[in-house]
Amino acid sequence: MCSSDLVSASDPVTGGAHCAVGGGASDFIVTSTLASQAPPAVGRALGNSVAHALNVPSAAFPKNFVSYVSLGDGSVNNGHFLSAANLAEYAKHRKYKCPVVFGVSDNNLCISLRGHDWLKKFAAQRLGGMETFACDGSNLLDVFRATKAATERARRRREPVALLFHNMPRRFGHAATDRQSAYLTSEEIAQQAERNPLESACLDAVRLGVAPSLEALRETMRETRELVKAAFACAAEEPKITSREAMME
Repeated sequence: MCSSDLVSASDPVTGGAHCAVGGGASDFIVTSTLASQAPPAVGRALGNSVAHALNVPSAAFPKNFVSYVSLGDGSVNNGHFLSAANLAEYAKHRKYKCPVVFGVSDNNLCISLRGHDWLKKFAAQRLGGMETFACDGSNLLDVFRATKAATERARRRREPVALLFHNMPRRFGHAATDRQSAYLTSEEIAQQAERNPLESACLDAVRLGVAPSLEALRETMRETRELVKAAFACAAEEPKITSREAMME
């Protein structure tokens, strides 16, 4: 989803981790602070719009670009996200161009506690200043539909939109230190672990003729797994950074 006219900073699970989607000049590394990627995403949307309005020759992105940022349903309660959403809505109110898409993955779990079905109520009460799109996050085709509609809206109207990915499983704990048994039953943990949206995506790919067979997909996954393992082994053998100067470089 990251291209020359769609820039991204994201964490599809919780809203705060070291991650990059797509790579290259259109991507941004984010910090470990929850939802801290949201304000820069709004800044990119506003800044690039201003740059083109002023005919700045070195504008970083095309005029019709869209700034995309993703976070988790727990992170909508964070001040970073709240201030970013408020600024985006205020920009729309003042008729400033702010083409940003807030993608929120909803697994009804925060870092180490339940979500209590808060996101839907929060979106209805708090995100009234922007158009909201929703989809079944475990259905790849529905995700594509909603993402396409949300992005087209932001691009056409040059305004902020919210994109909610509901019904997403979290198949593992948030981190190695996250003890799910403290807030989930063993049955709930097992149910989450068994849900794998990739399975239905593979079935859809074969049914729609995108992939020739499940066996072909299985072979592709095996090859990909081996590539990842080899790349990890190669990276582990690289010289380590041991000085401040090397880190700065």
